[in-house]
Amino acid sequence: MPKKDVVSWNAIITGYWKNGCLQESKRLFESMPIRNVVSWNSMIAGCVENEMVDEAFNYFFGLCPRGTLLLGML
Repeated sequence: MPKKDVVSWNAIITGYWKNGCLQESKRLFESMPIRNVVSWNSMIAGCVENEMVDEAFNYFFGLCPRGTLLLGML
């Protein structure tokens, strides 16, 4: 891939978990130089789709800065 931007990283991550390679998807996510909300959402969706709900919650809470109250959940 000539240019690795956040869009291409996200596409590869999603492709991995959609094909049952969640561990590879996690490895790639951890090595991403820049993550955006789509990156985090992809990992959350991948965990849910692969029946790893506890890990999905870990990614969800990793998305929010510490001390941030999620008013939408109240």
